[in-house]
Amino acid sequence: MNLEEMKAALAKKAQRLKDLVGQDRLSDKEKTEKRTLLSECQDLKTDIEQGAEERQLLDDLDKSYVTPPAGGQLGGQFSTRDHTRPTEDRSYRGMFAVGEPLSRDSWKDPDEFLNVLLSGRHDERLKRTRSEKRSMIEGVSEDGGFSVPTEFAAKWLDSSLPAEIVRTRAQVWPMKSSERVVPGWSGKDHSGGTLFGGFKMQWLGEAQTGTRQTGKMEVLTLKARKGAIFAQISNELKDDGMSFAQQLEFALKTSVGFGLDSNFINGDGVAKPAGVLTTANPALITVAKETSQTEGTIVYRNLSKMYARLAPGSYKNAVWLCNQDCMQSLLEIYVPIGETYGTHAPLLNESNGTFSIFGIPVIFTEHCASLGAQGDINLVDFTQYAVGLRKDLSLDISNAPGWTEDMTDYRLIVRVDGMSTWSAPVTPLNGTVTLSPFITLGARDE
Repeated sequence: MNLEEMKAALAKKAQRLKDLVGQDRLSDKEKTEKRTLLSECQDLKTDIEQGAEERQLLDDLDKSYVTPPAGGQLGGQFSTRDHTRPTEDRSYRGMFAVGEPLSRDSWKDPDEFLNVLLSGRHDERLKRTRSEKRSMIEGVSEDGGFSVPTEFAAKWLDSSLPAEIVRTRAQVWPMKSSERVVPGWSGKDHSGGTLFGGFKMQWLGEAQTGTRQTGKMEVLTLKARKGAIFAQISNELKDDGMSFAQQLEFALKTSVGFGLDSNFINGDGVAKPAGVLTTANPALITVAKETSQTEGTIVYRNLSKMYARLAPGSYKNAVWLCNQDCMQSLLEIYVPIGETYGTHAPLLNESNGTFSIFGIPVIFTEHCASLGAQGDINLVDFTQYAVGLRKDLSLDISNAPGWTEDMTDYRLIVRVDGMSTWSAPVTPLNGTVTLSPFITLGARDE
């Protein structure tokens, strides 16, 4: 159906729904019809919103309304128009519920919601996720679990946000459907003096005519990848009156944050996000080790060469990502100062528990490779990485896997995607090497 046909279908179903709601008593068949109509109306409403959004985006691209990026020729790539920019507030409410109340769906608290789910008994407040066959929007099958009330979903996602590495720094795009199209400018070769695939300044004398220029657009498609967190909880937590909900909430929200960072950094892009440090990132630059460099070592020139390959627009936003195993080696690197004998300064600077190299913050994380392997030290500007996040969370339970151990398994599904916004490193107008927001150190393990 096209957009107008969907609107007509929605109006027809909405009228039938109003007729049913106005009746005092409904038969079982009519009650079933009412529930079906409610779901179908919501499906159509979401389809219409998605169609309108895509139509507006295409209109803007056709009319060349997308503005050049802020932050300079090697900085950000995306439009600053409201409907085509990532959200600045990365909290759940900031992305999905600005000016709107979050819902508990009549649940008193997460404990009640989780306990009813555990009991397996019917409760009208439990909402099954919609069928993929009925709605191409959700992408969740009928047995995909129960929708988590938005107030609880916000709590779980936002609790992990402050400790996350990527989501707090990246472009985060709220997704209203299974896909989100993100527009950007193409053109990573500046050697001919052109930017964005075709723009170049012209100088005109009196009565001379300029040549019309056309930039090249590229489109990124974020897809709602299904990430699942499985948590196994002892039934004694509930039976003995222990803080069941708090235990489960802690396990879920901690696992979600850890899993998102892990895949935004190392995901291979196959049914999961394309991580910044993998071959799925076309803009990743690998700086090779020094000639005859000893296995498992870090030398000053490794880091200075990495820094020299960083795109200039990324200086203020980049961070070093290092495995904890690298800390001792970095602490032992000193740089000679001036001509005074014995005067040296540490490469790794520390102040109140915060580290930096060349003035750029250092984050030590287990998501990086171990010392000596490729990716143990990295220089990354996550503002050039796009994250797409769906509003919906679903939760399901099963006691089958842990039946013999008196355990219950919980599965939380979050839909998310991530990818580099750069299709390749930049070739500068003047210079001998390419530049990028994503730099990794090659292996020194052989």
